[in-house]
Amino acid sequence: MRRVVSIFCFFLSVAAPTFAGATASSTVTATVAGAPEVRPSAAPRPTGVPARLEEILAGTDQTGSPPLPPKEASLPPPSAPPGEKRPVPDYDGREDPGTNALEVLAWVPRGLLFPVHLVLEYGLRWPIVGGITFAEKHYLFKRLERVFSFRDGKTLVYPTFFSDFGLNPSVGVATVNQDLFIPGNHLAASVALWDDTWLRIAGKNDTTFLDDNSGTFTIFGEFLTRPDMPFYGVGPKTRTDDEAFFRERRLELGARIAGNLGGLSQVSFGSTFRDLSYNERGQVPYLGDEFEARAIPGFDRGGYQLFENRVVVTLDSRHVDTEFADGTGLRAELFGSFEIDPTNNSRNFIRWGGEAAAFWDLGQRHVLAMSLYSEMVEQTGTDRVPFTELPALGGLETMRGYLPRRFVGDSTFSAAASYRYPIWSLLDAELFVGLGNAFDGHYEDFHPDHLYLNGGLSIRTSLAQDTGLTILWAGGTNRLDSDRVRVDSVRFTVGVVQGF
Repeated sequence: MRRVVSIFCFFLSVAAPTFAGATASSTVTATVAGAPEVRPSAAPRPTGVPARLEEILAGTDQTGSPPLPPKEASLPPPSAPPGEKRPVPDYDGREDPGTNALEVLAWVPRGLLFPVHLVLEYGLRWPIVGGITFAEKHYLFKRLERVFSFRDGKTLVYPTFFSDFGLNPSVGVATVNQDLFIPGNHLAASVALWDDTWLRIAGKNDTTFLDDNSGTFTIFGEFLTRPDMPFYGVGPKTRTDDEAFFRERRLELGARIAGNLGGLSQVSFGSTFRDLSYNERGQVPYLGDEFEARAIPGFDRGGYQLFENRVVVTLDSRHVDTEFADGTGLRAELFGSFEIDPTNNSRNFIRWGGEAAAFWDLGQRHVLAMSLYSEMVEQTGTDRVPFTELPALGGLETMRGYLPRRFVGDSTFSAAASYRYPIWSLLDAELFVGLGNAFDGHYEDFHPDHLYLNGGLSIRTSLAQDTGLTILWAGGTNRLDSDRVRVDSVRFTVGVVQGF
């Protein structure tokens, strides 16, 4: 037994250094049949020596994470005293270029517009921003979305209202449906009313086609009856004091097809059937009391029907996504139509016109724009063109300081300039000013002094192009060649504006 213990101790004394060396050198590999190959490992690295990146990526480093930097006894001094805002670091490392002449000149309009800035900033932007901030903080938008939206947000039903100072207001309901029935099919519809004499029902269905969805087929319809359609006369010498109203009932049904020409450019063809009737006994003051109704073009028949065939070509050089990309560019729209009364072959006429606009994107959704708009009608039959079909200015598109159809004539002209800028993530404001008027024939008696001046401020939500909440403050003057140019029209509108 004593001999066995001696042999075992001798064996340990010989084998122990061998096993220790094998562990230290990391050169021993498994040779047992079927066992996986063991990756050689690196020897332990002395403390304080950082590991090499290739060893860390290969998994051969045995030191773990690189050692932490030595701790210092005190923190670095603060960049600003307690309670004060720290200075903005110089991230790019470039020197301040200093003030140039353009920045100095910019203070001239800033000083002139400072009172306007105070009103817009503290009387308008702050209350709106505060209201939206409160709504976001308490998740009001999310809660409303759960109430009014369906089909994972593809169907939206919401209440509408609209008030235009001087006309009857309206309330109603609208719906927008994306990918309804089939992908690429979008339906929008609305119903609005005020009393038993004011009703509007409208709808539009867009279906995209072609492999890249660059084609759109649209069917649309509208029924409208209201007693407050304004009329001021026909021609270049109309006065706001001559305002009168008539009752109108209109039914329209139509279809059009549009194709994309690249970017924002497109061409469209469409046909519309229109049935319209009117009565001189609208709301007070009655048109029949203020004008000789029988002398108004087309009024003697009390109504008409029309088939309209229309083509529109739009050329736009701006980026498709002007919300996040450069919106600088030019836009031109040309349109023409031939219209005929199927019940009276003597009533037919041609309408044509267009708009040219230039946009300068200053960055961060600040855009300057200038535009020229013109429209003319040419009588081709023996019967006169109805006054409700004559080109007109006023409303929410042109000469916004006046009520709809404030200026009516055989030809119209308007020029406008605007500055659009964001006041919140969901709201855009627009300052605008413009000149325009309607004329007899092909701009007969046209002169700059025969134009009317208008301007104002518009605020609109930027969630969608077709529908949005709009607030408008605007005004307009009498004709510029009057003995005393004065504010002749004051307009305030608020409500949901729909593009269908």
